Amino acid sequence: MSVCGPLFVAFLLSAPGVLGNTYGVEYSLTEICAPAGSAVDIPCTYTYPTKDTVKKAFWFTKWEEGKDPEDLFQSEDYRDRAEYRGNKEHDCTLRIKNLRDTDHGLKYRFRFITDDPVGKYAGKEVTLYMTGPLKVDKRELNLRVTLTCTSTCPLNSRPTYIWYRNRQPVGAKYRTSGNTLVINPVSNDDSGHYSCALRGHEDHPSPPVCVSHCWSVTYTHQEICAVEGSSVDITCYYSYPSGYAVTTPLWFSSLGSGERMDFSVKNTYDNHVEYIGNKNNDCSLRIKELSLNHKGKYHFRFETNDTTGRWNGKTDVSLSVAGLLVNMDPDIVKEGESATLICSTTCTLSDPPSYIWYKNSHPIADSQTSMEYLYLNPVRIDDSGSYSCTVRGYEDHPSPVRTLSVMYTPRNMSASPSFSGHILEGSSVTLTCSSDANPPATYTWFKVKRGQTFSMGSGQQLNISNISSEFSGQFYCRAENSAGTSDSEPFLVDVHYGPKNTSASITPSGDIVEGDSVTLTCSSDANPPVHNYTWYKINRVNTSLGSEQNLSFTNISTGDMGQYYCEVANTVASSYSAGLHVNVYYSPRNTSVMVSSSGEGSLVTLTCNTDSNPPVHTYSWYRKNSSGSVLTATGNNSSFTGVSDGDIYYCVAHNEYGSHNSSEIEVTSAAIIHQTGMPAGLFAALGIIPAVAIIVVLVFVCRRGKGISTTENRSTMVGNRQPEDPSPVYEHVSAVLLTSDHEDRVDSQGDQVVSGGDQEVSGGDQEDLGGDQEVSGGDQEDSGGDQEDLGGDKIDSGGDQEDSGGDRVVLGGDQVISGGDENDVQYATVQFKVKNKDVAQDSPAVQPQEKKEEEEDVTYASVKFRSPSREVIQDEDDTAIYSNVNKPRS
Repeated sequence: MSVCGPLFVAFLLSAPGVLGNTYGVEYSLTEICAPAGSAVDIPCTYTYPTKDTVKKAFWFTKWEEGKDPEDLFQSEDYRDRAEYRGNKEHDCTLRIKNLRDTDHGLKYRFRFITDDPVGKYAGKEVTLYMTGPLKVDKRELNLRVTLTCTSTCPLNSRPTYIWYRNRQPVGAKYRTSGNTLVINPVSNDDSGHYSCALRGHEDHPSPPVCVSHCWSVTYTHQEICAVEGSSVDITCYYSYPSGYAVTTPLWFSSLGSGERMDFSVKNTYDNHVEYIGNKNNDCSLRIKELSLNHKGKYHFRFETNDTTGRWNGKTDVSLSVAGLLVNMDPDIVKEGESATLICSTTCTLSDPPSYIWYKNSHPIADSQTSMEYLYLNPVRIDDSGSYSCTVRGYEDHPSPVRTLSVMYTPRNMSASPSFSGHILEGSSVTLTCSSDANPPATYTWFKVKRGQTFSMGSGQQLNISNISSEFSGQFYCRAENSAGTSDSEPFLVDVHYGPKNTSASITPSGDIVEGDSVTLTCSSDANPPVHNYTWYKINRVNTSLGSEQNLSFTNISTGDMGQYYCEVANTVASSYSAGLHVNVYYSPRNTSVMVSSSGEGSLVTLTCNTDSNPPVHTYSWYRKNSSGSVLTATGNNSSFTGVSDGDIYYCVAHNEYGSHNSSEIEVTSAAIIHQTGMPAGLFAALGIIPAVAIIVVLVFVCRRGKGISTTENRSTMVGNRQPEDPSPVYEHVSAVLLTSDHEDRVDSQGDQVVSGGDQEVSGGDQEDLGGDQEVSGGDQEDSGGDQEDLGGDKIDSGGDQEDSGGDRVVLGGDQVISGGDENDVQYATVQFKVKNKDVAQDSPAVQPQEKKEEEEDVTYASVKFRSPSREVIQDEDDTAIYSNVNKPRS
């Protein structure tokens, strides 16, 4: 390229992109001069801040005030001639082909726009001047020949000229100066055709002139490459000495056996070859609709009117037919990266064409794709497809297609189960995952439960047979390929199942004291949640105690002790809990003193009896005198021996929750018991001897009854304070008929403790078992108050006895019960079932069936039961009431 005027070189201060946060456009040349018909490049670079991305880059020549400049590539005048050889990074070079005289004096500017609203910038101007066609003037003087290369460039510039002889640059033997070549002297060795060209436009030389004797054929290009389907001109000049006339111009080709094309008569040869030269000095040949059949070597020959005046071109012209190819770098690219597509040919085209790019057989609507390069930066997913290219004007001969594959991470993720809503435990489930990905994705399944993530398997489908409740949770799938990974939205797998792990618990968890507020809670694992709770107490079969999750006791009593269990149900199934034992502790109560003696003059033993839970751990004995009470003995023994005659005693029973005093008792020399506050006349009326006889009989019966204890708490101690009393404890006497106010206090702790011949039931209904007993008196009311039963030779006389049912006095072998509505019934024998001592008394109940326990039979000679007042049940047969008393074993 040559500059026709003064050079205004804009030296770049830095490489493209180094200017940091500035906008700028730089041109290597601001004035360019080129001949018509040639192509010219306007070198250009531009810079912008690194944070910006170029959205549009273009050249323009017109910019009207108030309007946006007109893109050069949108102009019909430049559509096929302008080619953007830069990119959207830093190169903005422009090529203009087939220069015309109308291009003379035009000012070209480059502009780019970034994604920053203020990122718009336009460079200064580059002026293009046209030189017009070059020509060589020849002046001969004797043996001196002067050749001058002239042009029409208007500037007083000093371009560089290049001289050719027979299309080859002249050697150093020739003297050149500016646009002049001098040959002095001329010899036969200097014969030939001379032409000139401007540096930078070597492809556009001047027509040649002949120097000396010129028999010659000169080809502008000895190698020509043209696109299939196009038209190609083989430019040729020939010369001969004066005095000759050309008669026959001939072209020969190497096709086949050699083809001779005679243009002496007409200028055409078949439908594709045309002679466009003349019979003077132009021998150019044109081949239209070029095909692979035209590929080969061509040379020119001419004949004159003189038989000796013939000349063959000494060299050939090689014609190649180019096939178009699309090269990709790379052909597999990730989304966001860049790719370059090149429309290449199998040979270098002699005349650079303008290209058209296609995607999926449709032209790409981008004015900047007229070059052989197609830049994709950054690559988008929709850039995937089949690409081809062609030369403008020869759209019917595109290149073969090439496919660009854009890899991208999985998108449009979808994960779903084979069911809607919920699913029952034990069913089969299929989970399916899908995505749009290139290359295709592999799948992994995950479950999120309670904040933890678990891997569940791989594959597009996850099959679960016999699904369990453990599979409940949020599921999602992960799709992965070489471009990246993506996760689907989670979805719920809701497995419904019946209640599991049903249990009953108690609050508070420590010891429960009578009067406390206690809550029983029923818990279960179920889905859907339990909607129905039912509480039961063992020995209360089919009686619901509550229908809430919690069963509350605001003021718990001993009657509430027992085994409890709950039933839970949801829409799937129901379940029962194991038994929960509720043990209620209370301080001693119903404390009394019993006196015993082996006979007149023998030692008297006082025994302190009480009802407590846990058992009493300390008994304190006090003797009263005129000055007050004196502690006589204390310890874990409930009996006290060696009392003084005439003294008054009482005992105090202690456990962890309190203490309780017995009534005072006076000991006389005759071992007569006198309780403070009882009528003395009643004791005197009975006499001593019958009382002693009663005591003897009761002692004898007690020994036959395997040493039955008066009460469990009288002989059984906690921990290591006292060994367990081996006396059997009797419970579940089925013959006892309960009244309504007593019935609510029956529970699994309703044990009956029998001592001697009498039996006392604490905290509930009372059964008195003795030897031969005679019941006198009418109605008696007794709901478990404080009561003292003395068997054998014991006489109860006088005194104040606290009993919610009324006063009760037992005389000799007969019992007189007064003050209540209770009937006594005597039986000759009765059988009690005794739990085997090897069975733990407090083991939880198993619901709804209780474990069978080993039993033994105990037979008593007689036993007294209370039956309900006949005023309450008038027509009921008493024998029917007690029909459930077990018979002795045979």
